[in-house]
Amino acid sequence: MKITDLNEQAEKLPRRLKNPILALIEMKTDSDMEKVLHKIENIENRLESRMDLLEKKLDIQFKTLLWVISIVFVVMTTLMSFYKFFG
Repeated sequence: MKITDLNEQAEKLPRRLKNPILALIEMKTDSDMEKVLHKIENIENRLESRMDLLEKKLDIQFKTLLWVISIVFVVMTTLMSFYKFFG
């Protein structure tokens, strides 16, 4: 329901019922918003978990790449030394 519709309907209510009914509507809205916030927090937590996993995976891949580059460098240096010594 739109706020303008709610306001129109609230104006039609008797004065003695208006405040209690509006208080109930506000309580319901607060409750619904708490549920929405809770769902958003759950989504945020899941995203943080996935980001942590992604960071760990990228860190492992980066370290592996550094190892491979280091090994290639050592092999190339060794081969160049053998080539200069025996070539």
